[in-house]
This record gives sequence, C-alpha cells and structure tokens, in this order.
Amino acid sequence: MKLLLLSDTHIGFGRGTERRDDATIAFQEIMERAREMEVDAVLFAGDMFNTSLPSSESMISTMKGISNLFGLGGAKVAEFINKSPVHVRGAPFIAIHGNHERRSKGFRNPVESMEDVGFLVHLHLNGVVLENDGERVAVQGMSFIPERYAKSVLEKWSPKPVEGARNILLLHQSIDKFVYSPLEPPTINISDLPKGFDLILDGHIHKREEVKGTNLVICGSTVATQTKPEGDKGFYILDTKTMKMTFHPIKNQRKIFIYEAETSSDVMKVLDELSKSEYKMKPIVRFKLHKKINEHEVDKYRDRFIISFSLTLKSESASESESIDNMSVEDLGREILKKNAKNIDTNFLFNNILDENAFDIIYKKIGEEIDKEN
Repeated sequence: MKLLLLSDTHIGFGRGTERRDDATIAFQEIMERAREMEVDAVLFAGDMFNTSLPSSESMISTMKGISNLFGLGGAKVAEFINKSPVHVRGAPFIAIHGNHERRSKGFRNPVESMEDVGFLVHLHLNGVVLENDGERVAVQGMSFIPERYAKSVLEKWSPKPVEGARNILLLHQSIDKFVYSPLEPPTINISDLPKGFDLILDGHIHKREEVKGTNLVICGSTVATQTKPEGDKGFYILDTKTMKMTFHPIKNQRKIFIYEAETSSDVMKVLDELSKSEYKMKPIVRFKLHKKINEHEVDKYRDRFIISFSLTLKSESASESESIDNMSVEDLGREILKKNAKNIDTNFLFNNILDENAFDIIYKKIGEEIDKEN
C-alpha cells in the first residue's frame, strides 16, 4: 500500500495575523497531492487543529482538504480493533488527536467531531486493519495523554501487533530525548515503546526525524509555529511492501530566517541583504535582540517580510533561558499565565473560561493587572 504520513498541521494557527492562512494552504496542498499520488490511506499523528475549539472556517477548510480522498479507491477498513465501526468514504484518513485538540472528559474534541460526520477515523487506545489487494496493514493509535500519565497509560493499553499484517502505531507524545516542552518532561523512553511494530509514527515534536537504529519516525509539523529552526516542512510516503519512506517537502511554505542583532544598523544590514532575493511567499525574519531598538525603523521592509523581535530574557539559569527560547508562543503564554495567576480574580476567570477566546481575554487581563502593580 501507499500511505501518506503527516502530523501537526495546526489548522487555525496565526488567527488574526498575516499568517492566518499558512496552515490551511499547507494542508490543502498535501491533500491535493495525496489525490494526485493516489494514496491508499492517510495516517495522521495528532494536532490537526491549533485549538480544541476551532472556528467554523478551520473546520470547513479541513473538510475540503480531506474530501480530496473521497474519489480514491484506496484501502478498505476490513476490521475495527476495540472500536465501533464507522462509515469511511474513499481512501481512509486515520487520525489521533493531539494536545491542542484535547478537551475535558465528557466533551467531544474536534477530531472526534470530524469522525462523527464521516470525514475520518479517530483512534484512541484502539485501531483498524486496512486491506488492499490481499495486503493488510494494522494501524493502532493512542491520542495525546498528559506526559506524567503517558507511560502508565501506554503500558496498561499494551497494544499488540496483528498477525499477518504490517503494523503501525500512532502516538503524539514526547519520547526520550525528543521533548516538546522542557516544562513537561516525558515519561516514555524509546525502550518503553511496544515491541513488534514495523513503524511507530510520533507527532507533537515539530522538527522531523527518522530516529536511527529504531522504528520511530517523528513526522514534524507542516507549519512553523515555534521560534527555533525546524527544517523543511512536508509529509512522508510509505510503501508498506518494502517499508521504504520518502519525504516530500511542501512547495508553498515560507522561508524562516533567525538572526541575533545588537543594533538597528545590524538589523538593516540583514534586511537589505535578504531583499536582494526573490521569495514565493513573504519570508519570516526573526531578530533576537540584546537590547531594545526602535522597531518602527524597519517599517519600510514590512511589505516584503514578516518581521518580529524578541529580547534575550534574563533567567536564573542557562537551561531555563534555553527552555524559554525554544518554547512556542502559546506555551510561553501558558507559563506567563501560570506564574501570574495570582494577579487575576477568580470571578473574572470563571466568567470567561468558556469563551472561545478565553486565553486572549485572560492573558490581556493579567497584563493589565501587572501594569497596575508596576
């Protein structure tokens, strides 16, 4: 079988900014190429959406992307493993949910909702067996579990390979040295991974990696959401007969440049040099500054580049500074929220916690309270 493997599309990322369509453009391209390549199925390793309450626009664009598979013959779901059967149209789209989509117990997350309307098959501590021309591929998955519980849940579930089939396991966790955030260290080591699987496909980590000497592959994200270099974004095509994988870069992706700068003059020199080249999409240029500069001096370049600045943060230790530097904007926001929760009254928190934009509202309120103190 020909399987397309990907993860961390983060549809809805950049909402309200110039990058609001980046994730959608990448996903649409991948799904159109899936149709052109006539894949037999798509396996997705979590974080399809950037939030557990995606906008209607995000949901619709995702459905449009997946609908590219409806006209394909593809593999058939021959068996459901510890899962009630669901209707599958065209080539199956098999997905687990990630930490961004996870909701409290009793609430349907958006990936489950996509299954409810027939666009995909959602897995969590269960699986399916795909079949095509006599070949069988068993796909089992564990959706995101908070890291402190992940090892115990995986051990309790203890998935076993299906005899007479290729076996693939989908995860969305930090594993061993591959850590999404140092603030939530992993409990799963590579040695803890279930035995007998031909491939273990992990999402969550945004820089792709084929871990040497193991059957672990980290897909990486299809859109850049973090402040560190992550390499080319794209997807894998797997031939299950030979288990050979090939990486396919996304054609429509922004280039990202990251520089350290001391002065405004340093910044101008970099932008002047970058302006000599042509780009398919407006590049992202991030400057790490050691002291504040007048950011308006670069306004004349903003029609050609998406420019952002960050000041080097002083911290109690080098490791903490590195952790901050490697965090996504969302995770950094969460940490600020945790550290400054004392600044916000509980009545305000309760009244806004169910709002779709709750994080933005509460974050703004905390900022106001901090400003009052200072």
